[in-house]
Amino acid sequence: MEQQSLSELIRHIAIYQEAFIYQRIKESGLTTAQSHVIHFLTTQPHAPQKEIASYLGKSEATTANVLKQLERKQLILRFSPKRDERLKQILLTPKGKDLAENVTEAFNQLDHVSPRLYRPELDSKLAELLTELLEHYQKS
Repeated sequence: MEQQSLSELIRHIAIYQEAFIYQRIKESGLTTAQSHVIHFLTTQPHAPQKEIASYLGKSEATTANVLKQLERKQLILRFSPKRDERLKQILLTPKGKDLAENVTEAFNQLDHVSPRLYRPELDSKLAELLTELLEHYQKS
């Protein structure tokens, strides 16, 4: 097999990760983008819509559509704090929190897909290198 470039490897891993998440959340009726939002909100409650867009790597308009779908499913609430009516914050509803448990479990499983390949001692180094790479791309 021919050696793939780093960007190709990262792209293929991302494709497989999205498929992995989709297989685990499809019965919930969520898209992968919606599951990413639910997962993000478990660690960042009251996150502003702009921050969610950045996390998803999507435009604010696309993110607004994802959030509208989640709102229709009664999984999130969008509100503006009284101090700044322009700021839209997002919060999981109780129904969203219940679903978040399954979504979070799927994301946790993603890190341990292959116990044979999983090496905790390499996690921090790999995370550090990938974080540096991400920061480089964000600055470009």
